[in-house]
Amino acid sequence: MSADINLASFGKKVFKDSLQDGITEILTSILFVFFAITYGKDIFIISAILGIFVLAPGIKVLKKRFTYPRTGYVELDEDKPKIHFKQMAIFILIVAGLAAISFILLGSNQDDLTLRQWSPAIAGVICSAGFFYLAHKSGLVRLYIFVAISVISGIILSALKFEGDYTYTGMALFCFVIAIMSFVSGIIIFIRFLQKNPPMIEEMTNEEE
Repeated sequence: MSADINLASFGKKVFKDSLQDGITEILTSILFVFFAITYGKDIFIISAILGIFVLAPGIKVLKKRFTYPRTGYVELDEDKPKIHFKQMAIFILIVAGLAAISFILLGSNQDDLTLRQWSPAIAGVICSAGFFYLAHKSGLVRLYIFVAISVISGIILSALKFEGDYTYTGMALFCFVIAIMSFVSGIIIFIRFLQKNPPMIEEMTNEEE
């Protein structure tokens, strides 16, 4: 029992450390800028899918370049993909709830204007769920701040109810808010990480001298 607890604690620490280089946030900010630029255009769905699939490999490449030479690399068996039925059920309920809200907002005789106006709030809830999962799994306070900013900015931008040629503006601005928040946090953490963690080869050379 104690071994399981220690392994769980160690796994949480490893996951927390994996977010202490800022790389995930920097690449996430680039992805959301991409979302903001393409939202409302025909290429948005395709570009969004491609962007999401490129995100994980991009993080891995940059970690190999900047992080692992400074910290080493640890992989737990528990980090490998496996089915978490409780998390899947919660995710399905969230998606189903958002879909139901969307249909209610749209109504049977309305166009998609209402949905576009409320899309920042819906996106805020979805993003906050992702940030909350990362915050809960890592224990990082800054991610809980991300949760609050996602929800608040989404609600405010939806309340503004952009119309006419600006119906997509609210969602684009929301993406920019998430992008700026992620980039500022990520770049600060990344710079501090590089300063505090010189490459291991360089560190060993300095010790030998």
